[in-house]
Amino acid sequence: MKIFDSNNLLTKYFEFKFSESIYCTSYFVYKFILYILGFIGFSVINNLILFLLFFVRIKRNDSNFLYKVFLIIASLVILYTDSFLPGLDQILSQLEGTSFNYKLDLLYDLINKNYILGFAGIYFICFLITDYLHGYAFVSVVFCIIAFNAFSPYFIEKKITEYNLPNNLPQSTDIPPQIGDATNENIESYLKTFLEKEKDRLTSFPEALPENFEPFDILIVNICSMATDDIQAVKQDKHKVFEKFDLRFDNFNSVSSYSTPATMRLLRANCGQETESDMYSRARSECSLLNSLSQLGYQTKVFFDHNGVYGDYLKTLGELGELPQKLYPLSSLNIRYNSFDGSPIYSDESVFRAYIEEAKKASGLTLGFMNLISLHDGNRLPGMNKAESYGPRLLRMLNDLDYLVEGLKKSGRKTMLVVIPEHGAAIRGDKMQIARLREIPTSKITRIPTMIKFFGLNENTSLPEQITVHGSYSYLALSEIIKRAVENNIFSSGHETATVEEIATDLPQQAYISESTNAFYMNFAGKDFYKLKGDEWSEYKN
Repeated sequence: MKIFDSNNLLTKYFEFKFSESIYCTSYFVYKFILYILGFIGFSVINNLILFLLFFVRIKRNDSNFLYKVFLIIASLVILYTDSFLPGLDQILSQLEGTSFNYKLDLLYDLINKNYILGFAGIYFICFLITDYLHGYAFVSVVFCIIAFNAFSPYFIEKKITEYNLPNNLPQSTDIPPQIGDATNENIESYLKTFLEKEKDRLTSFPEALPENFEPFDILIVNICSMATDDIQAVKQDKHKVFEKFDLRFDNFNSVSSYSTPATMRLLRANCGQETESDMYSRARSECSLLNSLSQLGYQTKVFFDHNGVYGDYLKTLGELGELPQKLYPLSSLNIRYNSFDGSPIYSDESVFRAYIEEAKKASGLTLGFMNLISLHDGNRLPGMNKAESYGPRLLRMLNDLDYLVEGLKKSGRKTMLVVIPEHGAAIRGDKMQIARLREIPTSKITRIPTMIKFFGLNENTSLPEQITVHGSYSYLALSEIIKRAVENNIFSSGHETATVEEIATDLPQQAYISESTNAFYMNFAGKDFYKLKGDEWSEYKN
């Protein structure tokens, strides 16, 4: 039987011929270029099926038009699946509970104008040389080369070697060594080893204050959406306020890329790194930084520049992080923005002013805890529909922090100030994740500028210049520094008191592994890897 006989039902409605298609040639040439440059992946099977479908033509003209529309839609869908962009479920989760204007802004950012212009340029070139270039033949040859490279690992035996990760950071026995090639099994095994080791780590605070303790306040400022990469992106890394701190961590991991889990990790800083599911499963008093300090006599006062309602933020932190639920009255503060969900965000300068005034009136040991979201994506000036860009808001935040530093200095109260962001804003996207999405917790999002300043130190313990703490650190190191400051009576005038440099030496380090609700991220064997939960590890293309 002849498959393509003229009486055959298949050929009655379809014809199969290698007719030149400028769109087909342009589409695949464009994808080849993006793939070679590392901007997308390339599914050989999906693209082969699409390529063969371009050979099919429906004989009825009206149906053939619809078939061409189908091919264009199918090609766009396959291009999206080959890209490193997030799935629709991740995008929808980011949009949940946000205003209509915020949704429009984020969806607009999904469309990369440079990619569209690039395709238009390729299409124009293919149109000009269509008489000289056999498009299908060219595409077929390149397709075969890519397919051979894609499937060759299945036919060529790979030599397995032992590999210990070279690290340009100070080596620490706290961090398990990475051994073996970057296979899914080795990376997964390392993750399990790391998490198992973290279960036994704990900062143990003293049961009582040291004799002749010199009282000092502690103020923790937790800022949403301020990663080191964000600061560099808008060229504010030289702002004067950064030089006013005594200690700066150059590689501090927030672990989480979203607010509630990031702040919860801070509140539970006494313990090693937990998985997000374990952290949400139960409260652990031994992990609570605030609980440890309250047992020493510190009274916690909570200052937000928002109401803490969205996502049950304040409620969850109270249940799992032991954060007091009573906020400083927001009615006494000035409104600066409207958030992405329409609720007011108050002036951080007025929050800082309120804290300084409250601290002056306090008679006991005060622990101030602040959470500030004025840098969160989608915030708008009152009366405006469009969100204010990140740069001006960051500059205002840094100026407000400078106001806080100068205000604490003038107040005369001995104070330990800790500035620790929640996570970054992801204002610069990369090949795999568009700007402003944070589903995969990359180091661009989780590497945060954590800083500490001591106000009122005596000349024996004060610093002549700022110390940069080099290494791989997270919340356990911060908990240890606060413990050492209390335990060593850092503000005492005695000559035996430990210096700031001494309490910042040999801090507990942690492997740089981050986690979001849907993904893990780490560096293994010198390359970045991620996995969506339930899937295998894949290399992250920056």
